[in-house]
Amino acid sequence: MTWTNKRTPPLWPFALGLIAISALVAFALVQSAKPKQQPPTVTETVPVQEPSEEPPAPVTPDPSKIGKIIHVVDGDTCDIRMGNENIRIRMKGIDTPERGQPFGNNATKALKKYAGQQVRVEGDESDRNGRLIADLFTLDSTESVNLELVRDSWA
Repeated sequence: MTWTNKRTPPLWPFALGLIAISALVAFALVQSAKPKQQPPTVTETVPVQEPSEEPPAPVTPDPSKIGKIIHVVDGDTCDIRMGNENIRIRMKGIDTPERGQPFGNNATKALKKYAGQQVRVEGDESDRNGRLIADLFTLDSTESVNLELVRDSWA
């Protein structure tokens, strides 16, 4: 690029840049002024099913699946006496801190409040350690002990 006047550069590059910036600003203003497209509205109504007035039917437990919690190992493992047999249970679908980990003792205490109670055991698989993986239900509740430990933030 050669200049005819050696003291001042030509103004056309500056003017071209100013025009480009002005065009971008104008485009942005026009875009922001356009009305936003509203999402489509649904006019179809769906009938609401009223909750049943009847409480859930009580579950008649299978006597062979009733046992008593006789020992709590940690927050998600316990021993249950079923008939003449002691069975080690690993509670299905939950994991609690182990003994020695933060809150491990608290999780164990939370399960210990069920010690000595009769529970219904629902499960038929075993883990690699030979423990029965099961949900536990107190006989006076339709919610599992497993779920109660989760709700109480121990699992």
